[in-house]
Amino acid sequence: MKHNCFSFHNKLMKYICLALILLIAHACKTNKDSSAIETIQPILDPPQVTILSNLPDSLQPKTILLKDVPKPLIVTIPTKVGGTYPSKNGLGEIVRVKLLPTVIKPLQSDIKGIGLALIDSLGKSILGLGGKSDFTTFTTDNGLALDGIFSSFSDRSGNLWFGTLGAGVSKYDGKSFTTYTLAQGMAHTQVSHTIQDNAGNLWFATRGGLSKYDGYSFTTISTAQGLINNFVNRLLEDKNGNIWMTTFVGVSKYDPIKAHFTNFTVAEGLSNNIARGIQEDNEGNIWICTRAGLSRYDPSGLPKADSKVFTSYTTVQGLVDNNLGSMLKDKAGNLWISSFAGMSKIDPKKYTGIKKSSGATWSFEQDGIRNYTDPHWGGNISSLLEDQSGNIWIGKSSEGISVYNPTKNTCTNITTDQGLVTNEINTLTEDKNGNIWIGTNS
Repeated sequence: MKHNCFSFHNKLMKYICLALILLIAHACKTNKDSSAIETIQPILDPPQVTILSNLPDSLQPKTILLKDVPKPLIVTIPTKVGGTYPSKNGLGEIVRVKLLPTVIKPLQSDIKGIGLALIDSLGKSILGLGGKSDFTTFTTDNGLALDGIFSSFSDRSGNLWFGTLGAGVSKYDGKSFTTYTLAQGMAHTQVSHTIQDNAGNLWFATRGGLSKYDGYSFTTISTAQGLINNFVNRLLEDKNGNIWMTTFVGVSKYDPIKAHFTNFTVAEGLSNNIARGIQEDNEGNIWICTRAGLSRYDPSGLPKADSKVFTSYTTVQGLVDNNLGSMLKDKAGNLWISSFAGMSKIDPKKYTGIKKSSGATWSFEQDGIRNYTDPHWGGNISSLLEDQSGNIWIGKSSEGISVYNPTKNTCTNITTDQGLVTNEINTLTEDKNGNIWIGTNS
C-alpha cells in the first residue's frame, strides 16, 4: 500500500512538473511575440448604495412631528432691561436668563484701515487694485463680542454676522457692531455656522441647538423638538426649503412645511455619524462630508421611484482621503472637498465613483474627479471660499490662507508675513464690495 502511494505521488509530481514547463514555455513565447506587456487595470469596488425603502422598519429614518414634542422656545428681543426666560446650563439644569436689550457699539472714527500690501518676492501685487490690498483688523476694542471668531456670513442686506467661540454673534452694518447673546434669546453663545433662508430668516448653528432669527425674535430648536443633537456643525437650505444640519452623531433634515425632523445615521446609509461639510448640487442631490467618506443623498428616489438613496464614496472611488471636512460648491457647480491629505474636486454630473479613464490617475474630464495633493491643499482646512473672480480661498487652522487661481493654476500663501493678525484661520466670507473677511482664533 505504501509503495502504491509512493508510485502515485511520483506520477503526480511528474504531471505537475510537465504542466509547469509547458506554462513557462507558453509565457516565454507570449513575451517574445509581444512588443509590450499589457498592464491590467485593477477592478475597483463600486460605490456602496443604500436604498432606504429596502431597510427594515427598525432602521427607517425617524420622523418627528413638532406637534408631538414641546414647542420651540421663542424669545422676543427686549428694548429695555427686564424679564427672564428658562434655559439649560452646561449641567442640564434649568436656569433663568435675564433679558437685556442689544448694545450697539459704533466704530472709532480714527480707524484708517491701513495695512500691508500683498506682494510677491519680485515686488508685484498679489491681490487688490493698484498694487495694494490692505488688512484692517477688528477686535473687541472696535465692538466685536469676542476676538475668537468661529463663523462668518454676509446676508442679503449686506450685513456681516460673526459667530464667536463663546460670546454670541455680532452683526456689522458697516458703521457699528450689534451683539446678540443668551440675553437676547440665542440658544448658545458658540456659533459655528449661519445661513439665510428664502424667507429671509437667519439660522444659527450653535452648541446648544438651532437659533432662528426673524429680525424681531429668536426661536430655539433643540433635541426636545427632534433635532438629532444640539451641537450643530453646518447648515444648508435645499431647493425645497428644507433645512439640513450636520452634527457629530448624524444628520437632521427639518421640513418647515410639514413641521417635522427626519434624522439620518449610518443605520440609514450615512458613511459615518461624524458629519461636517454639506452642499446641494445643481440636480438637488445632498452631499455630506463625514469622517469615513463622502455620502450623497438622492431625494428623487432613484433607482426606485419610491426610494430615497444614500451612496457612499471613499478613496476606493478616487477621493484623496476618507476623513473629510469642509465643502464648497463653486459657480460652475463643482464640489471642492477638503481633507488632511489634500483636496478633491468633483463634477457631480460626471462623477459616479467608477473609473472610466485608463492609467493610475483619475481624470476630471472622464471620471469627474481631480485630486490636489500639493502641500498648499492639505492640513487642517477650516474654511473654503470662492471669490467674485473665481479664486478659491483655503483657510487653515494653523497655516494661514492659500489662494488658488484656477485660470493660472497657481497658489499663493498669505500668512502673518503679509499682514494677517494670526495664522489660525476659522472662517472666510466675501462682502458685497469684494472684501474678504477672515475670522481667526484671536
